[in-house]
Amino acid sequence: MAKRGYYAERKRIKELEKGNWIGFRVSGSIGAQDVLFLRRNPFNGEIEVRIEQIKFTSKDVYYFDKRAKSEWKRLRKLSEKLKIPCYFVVYFKNKGKVVLKVNGEPPKSVRL
Repeated sequence: MAKRGYYAERKRIKELEKGNWIGFRVSGSIGAQDVLFLRRNPFNGEIEVRIEQIKFTSKDVYYFDKRAKSEWKRLRKLSEKLKIPCYFVVYFKNKGKVVLKVNGEPPKSVRL
């Protein structure tokens, strides 16, 4: 359902705003990335960028299906090409979240 994904993206943007990040939803969110974050590093003044794919599940485990694995692999290529960190964030209904840095092969599943 698109609404759940939208609310999870908004929630993540609000969370990272506390760390002075500015989040931009990628229009349509049909690519490997849902949200692009920017901020000025408080120590050296350089602009930092991070890209995240946001998922939501009402179950106790999130399984990486064919689509999720494809998104992970596209994020990994993007991260390697641009030399910026990419993350896969999975929200579990009313239970919390898991933030995975994208590198290597995608996991089969993730639990809270």
